[in-house]
Amino acid sequence: MGTSHAYALKNRGACELATRHRGPVNWAIVGCGAISDLRIAPSLNASTINRLAAVTSHDNEKAARFGRKHGVERVFPSLEALLQEPGLDAVYLATPNGLHAAQTLMACQAGKHVLCEKPMALTVADCEAMVSAAESHGVKLGIGFNFRYNPALRELRRLLAEGSIGQVLHTTARWGLPSGRSGWRLDAALAGGGVLMDMGTHLIDLLRFLVGREVVQVHALLDTATGGWPLDDLMTATLEFAGGVQGVLAATSRFAFVPNDVEVYGTAGSIRASGTLRAQLTETLPPVGHLEISTSAGTSRAEFAIVDLFRDQLDSFGRAILENREPEVVGRDGLRVQEVAAAIQESARMHKSEISA
Repeated sequence: MGTSHAYALKNRGACELATRHRGPVNWAIVGCGAISDLRIAPSLNASTINRLAAVTSHDNEKAARFGRKHGVERVFPSLEALLQEPGLDAVYLATPNGLHAAQTLMACQAGKHVLCEKPMALTVADCEAMVSAAESHGVKLGIGFNFRYNPALRELRRLLAEGSIGQVLHTTARWGLPSGRSGWRLDAALAGGGVLMDMGTHLIDLLRFLVGREVVQVHALLDTATGGWPLDDLMTATLEFAGGVQGVLAATSRFAFVPNDVEVYGTAGSIRASGTLRAQLTETLPPVGHLEISTSAGTSRAEFAIVDLFRDQLDSFGRAILENREPEVVGRDGLRVQEVAAAIQESARMHKSEISA
């Protein structure tokens, strides 16, 4: 399909949607795990932009309980049945990683917009197919990199863009959760990896977002001693971004305590975004962290109000649908992240240099 034809399809779909919509976007949740239960369903129910209208799961009894708890009008026995419902506009995919690609293709073919949890898919080829499907069928595809909605990190990005610490030279992101994997996350075919795919993909996208550049080179270590390849428990990666900016990522499920922060160093200062990397999968929302900005003028501190990153993400995607524009986080962001994740795995497997004692 040529570019011009794909563009025509995209705009045709958008025009049809603009004509149909005069109120909230009708959403369906696919998958009833912790994210859906604690954040997605409550966020959709609390929104004035979005509306939770349907749910489905591989476990019909679980879906029925979920529907009763969150006041969902329609509980469908399968994704196939759900996608035939003409009144649904968008789906939120909160399913195992290995199912994302096939489910996204199905939803796009049915004319539904898709907000897919990260990681986008397990392979670069699958990500490319998902982007192509969304473009061909005139629907929007977003990926769940919700750290972009943390107000402290958004302010950090603004400060970097305006040159507050001069030319950016180096950035570091560290995130640890003292908990092990369970369920499908122990299945390599469904998970595609361990902390790299679960937490590291968030960090890759976040650093891309902050420095505004793409990764061009990686060197990495993965510890797969507990779960076996590719189920890593500890990852460390060094990144080179276009223009020579360097970065370091560290993610683990084994440390007892990690600062969960981002640091950026420039030619005229540094900024630490302390306590900003939190999953928010709790009943009570945790703080979003603060900034410590150090320059020749001294060190200042910026505090931020607590927000629900999932709700802000969903509202942003809903507005993109209603206003017929690109989402803040698009499918190509997920594709770029998966390219880096694949390079990290390849580096960890193939490019070790042993040093003799």
